[in-house]
Amino acid sequence: YHNIDAVNVSIDFYDEIDLTINATGNYSLECNWPDLPTDANNHLIKAARQVLEGTGLGVSMCLTKRIPVGAGLGGGTSDAATLIRYLGRVLKVGERNLMPKALAVGSDVPYSLVGGPARVRGRGELVEPMTGVSPLRLVILNPGGGHKTQSVYARMAPSHIRAHPPVEPFIDAWKRGDLVNLG
Repeated sequence: YHNIDAVNVSIDFYDEIDLTINATGNYSLECNWPDLPTDANNHLIKAARQVLEGTGLGVSMCLTKRIPVGAGLGGGTSDAATLIRYLGRVLKVGERNLMPKALAVGSDVPYSLVGGPARVRGRGELVEPMTGVSPLRLVILNPGGGHKTQSVYARMAPSHIRAHPPVEPFIDAWKRGDLVNLG
Protein backbone atom coordinates (compact mmCIF):
# COMPACT_ATOMS: atom_id res chain seq x y z
CA TYR A 1 0.00 0.00 0.00
CA HIS A 2 1.04 3.60 -0.60
CA ASN A 3 0.68 6.33 1.98
CA ILE A 4 -1.46 9.05 0.44
CA ASP A 5 -2.25 12.63 1.31
CA ALA A 6 -5.04 13.74 -1.00
CA VAL A 7 -8.16 15.83 -1.27
CA ASN A 8 -11.23 13.94 -2.43
CA VAL A 9 -14.58 15.39 -3.46
CA SER A 10 -17.94 13.83 -4.23
CA ILE A 11 -19.65 14.44 -7.55
CA ASP A 12 -23.31 14.20 -8.53
CA PHE A 13 -22.87 11.14 -10.73
CA TYR A 14 -23.92 7.73 -9.50
CA ASP A 15 -24.76 4.12 -10.18
CA GLU A 16 -27.99 2.51 -8.97
CA ILE A 17 -28.27 -0.60 -6.82
CA ASP A 18 -31.53 -2.52 -6.46
CA LEU A 19 -31.31 -5.16 -3.75
CA THR A 20 -33.22 -7.72 -1.82
CA ILE A 21 -31.98 -8.99 1.52
CA ASN A 22 -32.60 -12.73 1.87
CA ALA A 23 -32.40 -15.32 4.62
CA THR A 24 -30.41 -17.78 2.49
CA GLY A 25 -26.96 -16.36 3.26
CA ASN A 26 -26.27 -16.24 -0.50
CA TYR A 27 -24.87 -13.26 -2.39
CA SER A 28 -25.57 -12.53 -6.02
CA LEU A 29 -24.96 -9.63 -8.37
CA GLU A 30 -26.23 -8.83 -11.83
CA CYS A 31 -24.94 -5.84 -13.79
CA ASN A 32 -25.69 -4.04 -17.03
CA TRP A 33 -21.91 -3.66 -17.65
CA PRO A 34 -20.92 -7.02 -19.21
CA ASP A 35 -17.19 -6.91 -18.37
CA LEU A 36 -17.68 -6.14 -14.68
CA PRO A 37 -16.98 -9.13 -12.42
CA THR A 38 -20.05 -10.17 -10.47
CA ASP A 39 -18.32 -12.74 -8.28
CA ALA A 40 -16.51 -12.47 -4.93
CA ASN A 41 -13.98 -10.05 -6.51
CA ASN A 42 -16.62 -7.33 -6.85
CA HIS A 43 -16.64 -4.61 -4.18
CA LEU A 44 -20.40 -4.98 -3.70
CA ILE A 45 -20.11 -8.66 -2.84
CA LYS A 46 -17.16 -7.92 -0.54
CA ALA A 47 -19.12 -5.13 1.17
CA ALA A 48 -22.21 -7.28 1.67
CA ARG A 49 -20.09 -10.06 3.18
CA GLN A 50 -18.38 -7.63 5.55
CA VAL A 51 -21.63 -6.26 6.94
CA LEU A 52 -23.76 -9.41 6.86
CA GLU A 53 -21.11 -11.80 8.18
CA GLY A 54 -22.51 -13.93 10.99
CA THR A 55 -26.12 -12.83 10.46
CA GLY A 56 -27.21 -15.71 8.21
CA LEU A 57 -28.50 -13.08 5.77
CA GLY A 58 -27.56 -12.66 2.15
CA VAL A 59 -28.37 -10.20 -0.59
CA SER A 60 -29.34 -10.26 -4.27
CA MET A 61 -28.31 -7.13 -6.15
CA CYS A 62 -28.83 -5.62 -9.56
CA LEU A 63 -26.33 -2.88 -10.40
CA THR A 64 -27.01 -0.29 -13.09
CA LYS A 65 -23.62 1.23 -13.90
CA ARG A 66 -23.39 4.84 -15.06
CA ILE A 67 -19.93 5.64 -13.70
CA PRO A 68 -17.37 4.26 -16.18
CA VAL A 69 -15.33 1.34 -14.90
CA GLY A 70 -11.62 2.08 -14.50
CA ALA A 71 -11.99 5.85 -14.98
CA GLY A 72 -10.65 6.79 -11.54
CA LEU A 73 -14.01 8.13 -10.40
CA GLY A 74 -14.49 5.66 -7.55
CA GLY A 75 -17.63 4.03 -8.90
CA GLY A 76 -17.03 0.61 -7.37
CA THR A 77 -15.91 2.04 -4.06
CA SER A 78 -18.79 4.48 -3.79
CA ASP A 79 -21.19 1.63 -4.62
CA ALA A 80 -19.61 -0.47 -1.84
CA ALA A 81 -19.82 2.42 0.63
CA THR A 82 -23.47 3.04 -0.25
CA LEU A 83 -24.25 -0.62 0.35
CA ILE A 84 -22.33 -0.65 3.65
CA ARG A 85 -24.16 2.46 4.84
CA TYR A 86 -27.56 1.03 3.84
CA LEU A 87 -27.01 -2.41 5.37
CA GLY A 88 -25.59 -0.77 8.49
CA ARG A 89 -28.77 1.27 8.82
CA VAL A 90 -30.98 -1.80 8.32
CA LEU A 91 -29.03 -3.81 10.91
CA LYS A 92 -28.56 -0.82 13.22
CA VAL A 93 -24.76 -1.00 13.06
CA GLY A 94 -23.09 2.23 14.21
CA GLU A 95 -20.98 4.20 11.75
CA ARG A 96 -17.89 3.69 13.91
CA ASN A 97 -18.26 -0.07 13.41
CA LEU A 98 -18.76 0.33 9.67
CA MET A 99 -15.45 2.10 9.00
CA PRO A 100 -13.26 -1.02 9.54
CA LYS A 101 -15.63 -2.98 7.31
CA ALA A 102 -15.25 -0.32 4.61
CA LEU A 103 -11.44 -0.46 4.88
CA ALA A 104 -11.54 -4.27 4.60
CA VAL A 105 -13.32 -3.90 1.24
CA GLY A 106 -10.81 -1.40 -0.14
CA SER A 107 -8.55 1.47 0.88
CA ASP A 108 -10.70 4.12 -0.77
CA VAL A 109 -14.04 2.88 0.56
CA PRO A 110 -13.77 4.72 3.92
CA TYR A 111 -13.71 8.07 2.09
CA SER A 112 -16.82 7.12 0.12
CA LEU A 113 -18.53 6.17 3.38
CA VAL A 114 -18.00 9.78 4.55
CA GLY A 115 -18.20 11.64 1.20
CA GLY A 116 -18.10 15.36 0.54
CA PRO A 117 -14.85 17.30 0.41
CA ALA A 118 -12.29 15.59 2.63
CA ARG A 119 -8.58 15.19 3.16
CA VAL A 120 -7.64 11.52 2.94
CA ARG A 121 -4.40 10.14 4.38
CA GLY A 122 -2.66 6.92 5.27
CA ARG A 123 -3.73 4.13 3.00
CA GLY A 124 -7.18 5.77 2.87
CA GLU A 125 -8.42 5.08 6.38
CA LEU A 126 -7.83 8.59 7.74
CA VAL A 127 -10.69 10.75 6.45
CA GLU A 128 -11.00 14.35 7.63
CA PRO A 129 -14.11 16.13 6.29
CA MET A 130 -13.31 19.65 5.09
CA THR A 131 -15.42 22.66 5.96
CA GLY A 132 -15.23 26.22 4.69
CA VAL A 133 -14.82 25.29 1.04
CA SER A 134 -17.20 26.28 -1.72
CA PRO A 135 -18.47 23.85 -4.36
CA LEU A 136 -16.25 23.47 -7.41
CA ARG A 137 -17.52 23.33 -10.95
CA LEU A 138 -15.50 20.78 -12.87
CA VAL A 139 -15.61 19.15 -16.25
CA ILE A 140 -14.78 15.45 -16.18
CA LEU A 141 -13.54 13.86 -19.37
CA ASN A 142 -13.15 10.12 -19.85
CA PRO A 143 -10.76 9.28 -22.70
CA GLY A 144 -11.70 5.60 -22.38
CA GLY A 145 -9.40 2.68 -21.69
CA GLY A 146 -9.97 1.84 -18.04
CA HIS A 147 -7.22 1.28 -15.50
CA LYS A 148 -7.44 -0.76 -12.30
CA THR A 149 -6.50 1.19 -9.18
CA GLN A 150 -4.15 -1.56 -8.06
CA SER A 151 -2.19 -1.44 -11.35
CA VAL A 152 -1.93 2.38 -11.23
CA TYR A 153 -0.48 2.28 -7.71
CA ALA A 154 1.82 -0.61 -8.66
CA ARG A 155 3.45 1.62 -11.29
CA MET A 156 4.16 4.39 -8.77
CA ALA A 157 7.39 4.65 -6.83
CA PRO A 158 6.88 4.10 -3.08
CA SER A 159 6.05 7.25 -1.10
CA HIS A 160 9.37 7.19 0.77
CA ILE A 161 11.20 7.51 -2.60
CA ARG A 162 9.10 10.06 -4.53
CA ALA A 163 8.34 13.59 -3.46
CA HIS A 164 4.65 14.24 -2.86
CA PRO A 165 3.39 17.76 -3.57
CA PRO A 166 2.09 19.37 -0.39
CA VAL A 167 -1.69 19.37 -0.04
CA GLU A 168 -1.95 22.35 2.32
CA PRO A 169 -1.44 25.07 -0.37
CA PHE A 170 -4.27 23.53 -2.41
CA ILE A 171 -6.59 23.43 0.61
CA ASP A 172 -5.66 27.01 1.62
CA ALA A 173 -6.29 28.32 -1.92
CA TRP A 174 -9.64 26.53 -2.06
CA LYS A 175 -10.73 27.95 1.31
CA ARG A 176 -9.76 31.46 0.14
CA GLY A 177 -11.72 30.97 -3.07
CA ASP A 178 -8.47 31.45 -5.05
CA LEU A 179 -9.37 29.19 -7.97
CA VAL A 180 -6.41 30.41 -10.03
CA ASN A 181 -3.92 28.88 -7.59
CA LEU A 182 -5.73 25.60 -7.00
CA GLY A 183 -3.58 23.75 -9.52
